[in-house]
Amino acid sequence: MQLPLPHLREFFSAISLYKKFYIIGFTGSLIEIITNLFGPWSAKLIIDNIMAAGTHKDQLIPFLVRISFFLLSLGLIRAWAIYLQIMYIEKGAHLIAKDLRNKLYEHILKLPFSFHNTTMTGDLMSRATSDVNSIREALGFGVLSAFYCATYYIGIILVLFYINWKFTLITSITLPILMYASIKYRDRIDPLYEKLQEEIARFTTIVQENISGIRVIKAFFKERMEIERFKRQNQVLFDTNMAIIKLQAFYHPLMDFLAAISTGLILFYGGKEIILGRATIGLLVAFSGYLSMLIWPVRHIGITLSLFQRGDVSAGRVLRLLSEKYLPDSGKVEIKPERVKGEVRFEHVYFRYPDSEEPALEDINLVARPGELIALVGTTGSGKSTLVQLIPRFFDVTSGSIKIDGVDIRDIPLATLRRLVAVVFQETFLFSASIRENIAFGKPSASFEEIVECARLAQADEFIRELPNGYDTVVGERGLGLSGGQKQRIAIARALLMDPRVLILDDSTSSVDQETEIKIHRALENLMKGRTTFVIAQRLSTVKKANQIIVIDRGRIVERGTHDELLSKDGFYRRIYDIQWGQTELLLRELSRERSGI
Repeated sequence: MQLPLPHLREFFSAISLYKKFYIIGFTGSLIEIITNLFGPWSAKLIIDNIMAAGTHKDQLIPFLVRISFFLLSLGLIRAWAIYLQIMYIEKGAHLIAKDLRNKLYEHILKLPFSFHNTTMTGDLMSRATSDVNSIREALGFGVLSAFYCATYYIGIILVLFYINWKFTLITSITLPILMYASIKYRDRIDPLYEKLQEEIARFTTIVQENISGIRVIKAFFKERMEIERFKRQNQVLFDTNMAIIKLQAFYHPLMDFLAAISTGLILFYGGKEIILGRATIGLLVAFSGYLSMLIWPVRHIGITLSLFQRGDVSAGRVLRLLSEKYLPDSGKVEIKPERVKGEVRFEHVYFRYPDSEEPALEDINLVARPGELIALVGTTGSGKSTLVQLIPRFFDVTSGSIKIDGVDIRDIPLATLRRLVAVVFQETFLFSASIRENIAFGKPSASFEEIVECARLAQADEFIRELPNGYDTVVGERGLGLSGGQKQRIAIARALLMDPRVLILDDSTSSVDQETEIKIHRALENLMKGRTTFVIAQRLSTVKKANQIIVIDRGRIVERGTHDELLSKDGFYRRIYDIQWGQTELLLRELSRERSGI
């Protein structure tokens, strides 16, 4: 049999970190319970004293004044106790949630590319928000409710036994049925909460994708299609919530009904005891009052179970995320970046993606000498991007090794390796921050003069100064408000500021005009000076300047050499050249001849 709350129990240890808040909250809970227990007993004293006073009821005035003052004092104490419960238990739960969000965020950022390539952004957002909130509710109100209900129930039962043990046994007749109903409720609600959290993740993914991809949606006039997709998922989310509500709507009244059976039994038995003279009216009123109070913890068993079950499902999802492994960072070889020359050596490198049976790269052997430009050429899906992503350890090789200046990159601390290797992606990402902050992202301590110099070398200084606030201009999400060429030049400035020894870039500029392409080309030339550079080549000018052209097909190096050497072989490179650049170069030659004849 599975133990209850197997996942949520893993987070109960966090309560000990903030135990002082929970102790204060539980103390307030105990004080409130004690003050509540005086209520029915006070009613008993009043009724029995009035019944016993006969014709001398005026003598009870001082007694009523005293007991009224006593009950008023209890009310004030109870209000203070409720404040302690809510304030300190919730504070402890929110602190746990804050710590968990920090831990989750740090963990997500450390997870490798292989994880992020296969995980929906919406699912991660759901786990970091909705799931953490469910855990917080379980460790906050859920824990308080469980403690309060259990203590309240035990306290009332003890008082009832003290008043009349026979009455108490009668009220306990429905207890086994109540426990059975609670277990069945837990078993049925658990899979529904699991489904609910999954549907919330899908819902969040749709919203996130549609907002991020709004330009594509509008460009293809697919608003209606995406609205319908959103409505379908929203309906699934509604249906799942309604299934949970229907279950709650059945079980919560059932528990109330079981408690009402106890009330009916005690009123019948108590009335008979009064008739027979074995009990007073005050005793029956007090007992009925305590029995009514007993309904509250019984009713809240279902609510508390719901909180715990939902928290347990969310805890399972969070724990599965936290169990994801990130790249081991056990590098012990400390090297100073300024002393690194930049030789990169691939030795019998094989690589296979975790979810694939076929290798993406096979037996890659390659030496890039310091300062060389290596152009990677191949058809789509040949393995070019995979090869360069192994250098900064976005993925780890399956076998073989990659070395920088003779040191295996797995022996270099990741922080040092990522300072040595800079990447300029084809899809430029800018943060919602100032241009100054975006350029200095990799080196926050950089001076303004360093930032401006890197922007100048990246051919970006001129357009930045024309912006409303210059370098302090805040760009929108993902660089909204800047052109593709402007974003790419800012990315180049960001890489320049890092002063890497090894550079990886995609020199695609197909989405920009000719003038911008010329500026980007100059910026890239400045970026590549004195650095070992791997380029996923898209332009003929880059290929011609390369010290080595590496031709990759189906994960293997099929040819290597300079542009002229590979053209003379009439092999794979020649075929790619004829398809991608041959006609362009022919037209340029004809245009040159025409201009010469003018």
